[in-house]
Amino acid sequence: MNIKLNMRKIGFTVVWVLCCSIFTPLSCYAKDIWSVKLYFGLSIPKGNGVSLKQWESFQSDVIAKNFKGFNVVDSLGFYEGEKERSKVVTMLVMSVSDIEKAKKVAANYATVFGQESVMMTVNKIDDLTFVGSSTIESSSVEK
Repeated sequence: MNIKLNMRKIGFTVVWVLCCSIFTPLSCYAKDIWSVKLYFGLSIPKGNGVSLKQWESFQSDVIAKNFKGFNVVDSLGFYEGEKERSKVVTMLVMSVSDIEKAKKVAANYATVFGQESVMMTVNKIDDLTFVGSSTIESSSVEK
């Protein structure tokens, strides 16, 4: 009798855990996710600047080889009162070693293109949700 009761408790527990894991949003599992942004200036001291070809080469040979996914935005920054074309690269990472990789990418760029520095920001992500068209009711979207 005790064996049957214990088996029911175990079976109930297994079903409960499975249901919780199936119906719990992915964002609840994200324990350590950071947004890392690197701000790459495109001006070269004593030179014209980083060309599009040079940037694309750095992007594919260095950034893309270190990170599976990232976003690149053209930007206009200001440094010491002067305008400077720049690229802002944003990536979501899940480990401290990925943050260290980003630092190495920034240091590589600074060395290759004679930059004084590359600005880097790291922010903890508290909530991450992927929104698709099926998650929004059509009546709630204004046309």
